[in-house]
Order: sequence, then structure tokens, then C-alpha cells
Amino acid sequence: HWAKIYGKPDKNVPIMPVAPHYSYFDGLLFIILNFATGVARKGLEETPFFGDIFKMCQPILVNRETYDSRSDTVQKILERVN
Repeated sequence: HWAKIYGKPDKNVPIMPVAPHYSYFDGLLFIILNFATGVARKGLEETPFFGDIFKMCQPILVNRETYDSRSDTVQKILERVN
């Protein structure tokens, strides 16, 4: 499978939206994209091997059990973009 990239990647942009997510192998895309950061559910960083790779990308982790998780995630994304 190949991920199709539209447009030219901007190295000054710290976050690139990529979807949909199908498996832990999607994390390999982060390596191909020079350890771009990602947004994922909390707990993913504890997955053997792939979790270690994902932690190197400094991900934004979403706690689905917390009521304010969506607004917290949006705030974290805005902080990194600015």
C-alpha cells in the first residue's frame, strides 16, 4: 500500500493531517515523513515496538475517557501550530 501525498510537504508545518487510520503499521508513515507528529488515543504509546517509534514523534495523545478530550486536543494542536 502507498500513501498518496497531495501538494508539497512544508517542513515549517509541525502537523500534517493524515487519515484514515487502519493499523499500527500506519506509524511507519511517521518515519517516512521524518518523524512527523501525530494525534492518537492514549495508550498507543505503550504498544511494544510501535509505541516506542510513536513516542519519538512526540504525539498528541487523546484520552477518550475524559469529557474535555476533544477541546484539549484542539488546544494542543493550536499550541504546536503557533
